[in-house]
Amino acid sequence: MSAETRDLRPEVVYPCRHTSSSPVIRGRLDEPLWAQAPRTTRFVDAAEGGVAYFDTRAALTWDENCLYVAGWLAERDTW
Repeated sequence: MSAETRDLRPEVVYPCRHTSSSPVIRGRLDEPLWAQAPRTTRFVDAAEGGVAYFDTRAALTWDENCLYVAGWLAERDTW
């Protein structure tokens, strides 16, 4: 195994459950589907490598047609 191959190992595994019903895409995450979907651990700060300052997580689910990704993003400077 080359050094380049060793450096490509996965760091995190995100859970992604199958769903029999598609979520309604409308920008809101209050559906039971998202309440039941397991969330990721907190994201990592890309510059520093530690846990991100703001709590940022995602949830994934899929059906026979699509992969759905929801995000809970905290930021103090939104407007």
